[in-house]
Amino acid sequence: MKEKLKTISFYTIQLFICAIILELTCNLFLQHSTNPLYRARKILQYDFDLGWMQKPNLKTTFEKQPVLTNDNGFRLPKNNNQSTDVQILTLGPSSAFGWGVANEDTYTSIIGEKLKLNPLNASGIGHSILQGQKMWQKVSPLLHPQYAVIAYGVNDLDKFRFFDSEPVNDLTFFSQGPYGLAIDKMQLPTDFASSLSLVLRQIEHSINCEKLVNSAQRVEWKDYENALTAMTNEMKEKNITPIIINTPFLLKHKNSLFSKTLIENTYLEMKNLARNKKCKEAQEKLKFAKTLEPDNINISVIEFNGFLKKFCEEKKLKCIDSWSLLVNSSATNNFYDPVHPSAKGHKLIADEIVKLIQQKN
Repeated sequence: MKEKLKTISFYTIQLFICAIILELTCNLFLQHSTNPLYRARKILQYDFDLGWMQKPNLKTTFEKQPVLTNDNGFRLPKNNNQSTDVQILTLGPSSAFGWGVANEDTYTSIIGEKLKLNPLNASGIGHSILQGQKMWQKVSPLLHPQYAVIAYGVNDLDKFRFFDSEPVNDLTFFSQGPYGLAIDKMQLPTDFASSLSLVLRQIEHSINCEKLVNSAQRVEWKDYENALTAMTNEMKEKNITPIIINTPFLLKHKNSLFSKTLIENTYLEMKNLARNKKCKEAQEKLKFAKTLEPDNINISVIEFNGFLKKFCEEKKLKCIDSWSLLVNSSATNNFYDPVHPSAKGHKLIADEIVKLIQQKN
């Protein structure tokens, strides 16, 4: 009996050690991946309503900055003190959340500090405005802020979402209920689970490339406009002043090969290859298309900002032109990476919002 217990104990300890090594390996993989979407999975989890959200009650680092979250996955200051009397609410994607920026350096925190307003950053990494609308519906019955900053854009122009690869737009995707792997829906608090989810998806895409046959922009302008109109109308009814921020983007180097015709033809070739079950060749076309995407995003963002400017003028809404603030001769200092403002970039945006609010008062 003693020998049997010794054997069981030995294998249990070995299994425990292997589990620790595996978890540490997955942690390093996620933390140091060259793919920012993989790195973000370290602090994200599946959400049955929003699709995904930051994990609740985090006390970790992300992109070399401390990240603390509350029960809802909203970012907290270092002192872990979140006022219930919220006076300024931010709804936006990772650029508003503060990717690569300390919480106190985000424009939400800076505005709160300068104007002595209690802030709440309800932004979600990778979120589109349709997820923002869901977030607004979730928090609006509980909060009565004076100002609401809305900053969605770059993810709306994208074709890819976290935790799924369904080739439909966000309106269709969220009306059906967010898709996710079983392991995602279990919300296991381990890096192994996050890594396994990514591996399973990669295997699925390698074997079955049907999802490359069709693709869709996550949120077309018409759907974006409808969501923003609904949100801002509700805010005005509650005497909340909405402040819209457009999308900045830093195109570091122009691709000499890029043209709209080339990227459109590349995606078309990818779809035809996927339709004919030539998955490996389709994946190669997708890789090439992604090398052209920065130039494509740059054009799309400029067009989107034009639509948003016209919308704000027609609806008489306050709009911050973050593109003009950040994309200039000092642009490399204003960005953490092409889609995320640096601490300096956040300060420039915050200063402009503070100026706008002070003028209003």
